[in-house]
Amino acid sequence: MSVDVSSILVKRASVSLIWSRNLGDTRELDPEKAYKTAWKGACKKDASFTVPWTQAEFMSDGRIRPGSRDRFWLYYLESKNKGHDLVTCEQAYRHFVPFRYASPLAKLASTTQRSDERLETGFEGFWFPTSVAVVATVRFRSEKGMPLDVLVPRLSTWRRSEIDDVATGALRCLQEKIRDSKKTTSLPGDLPASIATVIDADGSASEEVENRTPLHLALDGLCSFDRRWSLNGKPLADLSERTLLRPGGGAPLHLRPQGEIGAVYAPTPRARVVWAPRLFSVPKNALGWYHRNLVLTMMQTEALIQQLVRPLGIQDDLLKRWALGQLTRLHEGVSTYRSASAVVRINDVREKLNEHRRGQHFGFTAKDEAKVELKSRFE
Repeated sequence: MSVDVSSILVKRASVSLIWSRNLGDTRELDPEKAYKTAWKGACKKDASFTVPWTQAEFMSDGRIRPGSRDRFWLYYLESKNKGHDLVTCEQAYRHFVPFRYASPLAKLASTTQRSDERLETGFEGFWFPTSVAVVATVRFRSEKGMPLDVLVPRLSTWRRSEIDDVATGALRCLQEKIRDSKKTTSLPGDLPASIATVIDADGSASEEVENRTPLHLALDGLCSFDRRWSLNGKPLADLSERTLLRPGGGAPLHLRPQGEIGAVYAPTPRARVVWAPRLFSVPKNALGWYHRNLVLTMMQTEALIQQLVRPLGIQDDLLKRWALGQLTRLHEGVSTYRSASAVVRINDVREKLNEHRRGQHFGFTAKDEAKVELKSRFE
């Protein structure tokens, strides 16, 4: 039975976009030296860049409480029983843990004709050993709720009129601060990765999403920002191939056949929609936290892939090796944060990664971890 999307009144939603750029040739950057210098200064009050696990506790209005800590990184580093203070510079560097720009890069806000509705966008900057990333997170709130079919085009207009230009400027700002020069040599980046989460809604919010129904189209539109989202002729990925679930008990996500209750939809390898009505009433902002973890997972996966797929000049073989090792752990869900969203993205480029693993571009011994072939866990 098709769900009337106009009857789904969204009260809270978050949509994040992730832009990544390569900084340049490692012959110019000396990334290890720069990372160690930044690590030493990250604890200072006036530091431009700090460790990424600060500012991560959600407040009642969906914003992040200043001074709090993000536990995602402890799982990513397999240090959940040790604590943030025991993470070393060497450990962070080997795992491509980024620094976070200490101040918001920019902030946009908008109100609608109704005073109870508000859109707010915050921009975060991250510095990896050889790349930078900007994360723009749009937070929507409404006491009475906005129909889903109204919210989707509203977000599309908001992004195209405001967000893209600000993100471009933010990337340039980050590059200039890190390279200490207005001359940047980065490669043009791909379109941003996107993650959309409906955190709370009223109305006929069905768990099941059927192929090519208005709900399917609307959820796809949330992360594609496509003005044509409601057109029935628009090509869509089959839900039987792109539905991810999260079983209870904190188990990792797994792809499941169509017809089972889905929580995450992956319309493309670089886009995710979280749709879990059964969690709308869960306290402590469970879906807000899940959205944040998914954003960080996608950001890390993109940074690691970028290190290998789009190299500039002569890259450090050791950085490649570490990136391959971490991608292997993310893919297999071993000794790191576990998420099928990372697996889906890695599967999309695994042939390219396996070329590196076979040593066609640089030398590894047969015993190296990087010799293990990446295969799809869901074939």
